[in-house]
Amino acid sequence: MLDEVAEALEPHRLAGYLSELARAYTAFYDSCPVISAEEPIRSNRIALCQ
Repeated sequence: MLDEVAEALEPHRLAGYLSELARAYTAFYDSCPVISAEEPIRSNRIALCQ
């Protein structure tokens, strides 16, 4: 992704990608409690978040 953005000189594509990534992560975090989940689910979700 970074190579494509740099080669095309289109930094707005990176901003759009990061915005969509944040939106997807927020949706995941809202629908799948991480900290309050029971083990081993909590550990697995923490690993996904990292």
